[in-house]
Amino acid sequence: MKTFTPEELEERRGRIGSSEAASVMGLNKYCGPIALWLDKTGQVPNVVEETPQTVRGKLFEPWLLERYEQSCMAEGESLWCNSDDTITIHRDFPYIAATPDGGVRDHGATNFKRLVEIKTAGHRVAWKWGASRSDMIPPDYMAQVQWQMEVMDCDLCDVYALVDEEEKLYVVERSREFGQILLNQAAEFWAFVQNKEMPPADFSDEFVMAMSLRYPERKKPIEAEGELLEHCESLAASKVALDNAKERYALHRNKTLEAMGDAKTAYGDFGRVTLASVKGRKPYVVFKAKKEVAV
Repeated sequence: MKTFTPEELEERRGRIGSSEAASVMGLNKYCGPIALWLDKTGQVPNVVEETPQTVRGKLFEPWLLERYEQSCMAEGESLWCNSDDTITIHRDFPYIAATPDGGVRDHGATNFKRLVEIKTAGHRVAWKWGASRSDMIPPDYMAQVQWQMEVMDCDLCDVYALVDEEEKLYVVERSREFGQILLNQAAEFWAFVQNKEMPPADFSDEFVMAMSLRYPERKKPIEAEGELLEHCESLAASKVALDNAKERYALHRNKTLEAMGDAKTAYGDFGRVTLASVKGRKPYVVFKAKKEVAV
């Protein structure tokens, strides 16, 4: 994990970066708006956890930039690599920033004709990526590159990705409509940060933490009435539905394993089901949905 210096922390918390665009939009399942708000308002420790995926991405980035330069650039173009993580601030909104991996210019030009973003994706998430030369990238990455194009005022971004050990190029055009949505969401979110006002409740566990921080000392019980009563009744119904869903899931999981016989994995349009086994642990089932399935 990286621990920020007080100066780096202040700078980081003083703006929203492109890697946080998906969080602002509610597209990042690992860090939603509430988690980001807790960070920006200084209510959680100033650390960034490095996962195996992020470490892998950083290790592959220089090599993939070199591969991109070799295979995707035309004569007369030059590649700028953002090796020192230079931060660019939005021309109109000082709380919006971007740190693209690179950019392409014509020789002698000062403006970028397109940005470059490097990504890596293992086999478990390869299905989220479309065919090479398309713009079919995961929604959280789409928010990131659209954010970057908005900040850098650039109309094109090449996403060069190593997807399940295969190099692929994705060409993403700037959407000014999407860019405006990002700006609007960023302004709304930043108002919550500046006013230290918590964003509306969402489904994240971080909201529970935020409420605990807001009311560290809980008082006597209250009888549920009005809006609180409605929410309590909905919570009770949801809990019953969740318990029933867990039972249904367990039943269908076991019937699936029974039908699989000695196969390790079953796959199809629904996604993939695998019986995993790790030494010293109980066997467990991994289910990866490829798309929403009607129930």
